[in-house]
Amino acid sequence: RGKEELTTRRRSLVKAGNKCRREAARRSIENGDAVEGALAAADSSKDSTVPPLVQLAKLGPGDYVGEMGIFLDLPRAATVTADSNVLLAALSKSSFRTMCHVLSPQMEETIEAKVKGYMLRNIFELKSPFQQAVSAEDSDRMADNASIVKFDKDAVVFREGWESNHFYFVHSGTLSVEKNAPGGNKKSIGCLVPGDYFGEQAIVNGTKRLATITATSDAVLLEMPAERFQQCFESNPGIVAEFIVRMKGADVDLTALLACQTSRDAFAVYHGSRRNPSELKLYAEISDWEQDFEGMSLNSWKRAKDIVTKFLTKDNEEHYVELPDSIASIARECVSFDNDESVTAELFAGPKNEVYNRMMAIHDEFKKSQEFADLMTQLRAYDDVERELLA
Repeated sequence: RGKEELTTRRRSLVKAGNKCRREAARRSIENGDAVEGALAAADSSKDSTVPPLVQLAKLGPGDYVGEMGIFLDLPRAATVTADSNVLLAALSKSSFRTMCHVLSPQMEETIEAKVKGYMLRNIFELKSPFQQAVSAEDSDRMADNASIVKFDKDAVVFREGWESNHFYFVHSGTLSVEKNAPGGNKKSIGCLVPGDYFGEQAIVNGTKRLATITATSDAVLLEMPAERFQQCFESNPGIVAEFIVRMKGADVDLTALLACQTSRDAFAVYHGSRRNPSELKLYAEISDWEQDFEGMSLNSWKRAKDIVTKFLTKDNEEHYVELPDSIASIARECVSFDNDESVTAELFAGPKNEVYNRMMAIHDEFKKSQEFADLMTQLRAYDDVERELLA
């Protein structure tokens, strides 16, 4: 009897496997046709709205997929296609949640951490300055300090006048930003889309919310308490620099502009078309050297000598920056000796100030240009109204 049951189970498994292979083959053919059609449509016209297909990952034995959509009750975020015969074990939504909540609470925590990590990386991909500024380790730490929150359409995230307790990343959905106006009406001052973040200004300035944020569609956000926000961003000066540029907007000064990677890159392109591009590079290397200055050490002296050789020596035509001899000669003389006794933190103060003053003239022109307007749009910087009103 036991052999008969075993034989029956084997036959059932073989039958299920054959069915699975046939279904996989059918899907592969259908998806292959769909891919070819999409690519053909994309090639047929430059104005095609069909997005290109991008391979995100290859899955193999032991991998799992689909947990994020079920965990958040969201539509599938990617297409999974069998490119060989496969046999999968499928869990229904109810079975998956039962397993997480009842059978293995630890698994629920593991999947939640993974989902938050995915969400934050997706947000950073939409918000490229964050992707440049945040390391993978810092990203994971930020995800650990955040919570997933969902808002239905027309739900209020916070109202004008509320305490500033949280900072938010937008993962999906759209939200409106409104300010109370005379007569009990509300004035729209902007909208938020996936990749955006909000709530930082009230936290940084220690004020109450100065605007009302409302979901205009079902939205999924990552929420971070104010105290954890400060802890996470203390170790990410690149993100803080973007916050400053975003809040200052059209009033951003040159120092703040150069501290943010995205705005510095935009300024470098504009500056390089009008002045010697090596001036900005010299300023950046001096700033890095000053930040890492280790006192009268051999390492500081070697780095200082490299800067002088690269930028202040006429023989190096590619990077040479012409400065008044009274300014450049001091640095050249200090590193000309084979010792580090003359190297101080003020070694490059003269060249740095000279280059900064030159860039100031270009900075004033840059802020009147279309390139600067495009930069402010890219960073979603607050305009004259938003900087006064937005929480």
